[in-house]
Parts: sequence; structure tokens; C-alpha cells
Amino acid sequence: MLLVVGDAGVGKTRLVEEGVPRASAAGLVAVWGSCLPLTSKLPLMPVAEALGELSKVQEGRLLEAALARVNEDLSAR
Repeated sequence: MLLVVGDAGVGKTRLVEEGVPRASAAGLVAVWGSCLPLTSKLPLMPVAEALGELSKVQEGRLLEAALARVNEDLSAR
């Protein structure tokens, strides 16, 4: 997981827009989500967006495997 942070206007979105296709071309799974302004009450929106995109990757097999692992870990507690 990579977290890109910085002041408004420094090029975070451009960096990700350029990097995601390159990472995908290199065989990595690359998805992203974006934040709303700090006044938003949706702090997990980027995570939700990224998971939504991830669910589309390889017909959702990666997300299903990740969720199964989380369920296993939670069941063990």
C-alpha cells in the first residue's frame, strides 16, 4: 500500500494518474481512491473507492481472498 500526501496543488493526483498504469504494466495490482476536503465526514472514502476498484480486478478474486483472510484472522481471536 502506498499513501500519497501533500499540500493542495503539488501534483498528488497527477503522480498517481501516471503511476497506476505503470505499476499495472509491471504486473502489480494498482488501484486508488481520493479524499474529499478536510471538512468531509467521510474519512474512509479513499479506502472504499480503492476497494471498489479492487473488487473489479480479476473478477474480484483478489478481494475475495483478502476478505477470507480477514475473516480467518477475526475468527481466530
